[in-house]
Amino acid sequence: MERSFEVHLDMLQTSVRQLNMLSASIFVKNTKACVANALAQVEVTGRADQLAYEVVSMAPRIAEICASLPAKDANGEKQEMLDHISQLRAELHQCEPSQTARALGLE
Repeated sequence: MERSFEVHLDMLQTSVRQLNMLSASIFVKNTKACVANALAQVEVTGRADQLAYEVVSMAPRIAEICASLPAKDANGEKQEMLDHISQLRAELHQCEPSQTARALGLE
C-alpha cells in the first residue's frame, strides 16, 4: 500500500536524478521541502529523524559536486544520496501515520 509520504520522496529522487539541470540553491530548497513534507505525514521516530537529517545535510555537498563534474561522472554521488533516500523511505514505512495525515484522510 502506498503511503502519503511516498510522493514527496519520489519527487526528491527525481530531483537527484536531474540534479545537473537544477541550480544548487533550488536543489537544496527542494530537498528540505520534500523531506519536511514526508516527515509531516508520519509520527517521526529518532531513526527517521536522523536519516532525514542526513539526507538534507547531503544536499549542498552533492549539488556542489554535481555542479563541478560532467553529468556522467556524478552518478556515484547521486547514487549515494538515492541510497540514503531509500533508507529514509524504509524507516518511514515503520512509522505510524501522523494526526495530520489521518485528519486529511491521506492514511
